[in-house]
Amino acid sequence: LSGVIGRAAGSVEGARYSAALRESDIVWDSGALDAFLAAPRQRVPGTSMTVGVPNAAQRAAIIVYLEGAGAQ
Repeated sequence: LSGVIGRAAGSVEGARYSAALRESDIVWDSGALDAFLAAPRQRVPGTSMTVGVPNAAQRAAIIVYLEGAGAQ
C-alpha cells in the first residue's frame, strides 16, 4: 500500500482488483479512504472487500499510516 495516497484505485499493475474497484474512478485521498474503509460495498458496489472499519479512530489511524507509507 506504499504510495496509495494520490493513486487511482485499482491501478497497480499485476495486483488483483475487482472490476468495480478498477472502474470506480476513485483517486485515493484521506476522504476517499475514510468513506471506503467505513463501508466498502456502499462506496464501491461489487468490490471484493466485504468488511469495513466502523470505528472512526481506527480508520483515522490507518489513513495516517498510509499517508506516511507514501513518503518512504
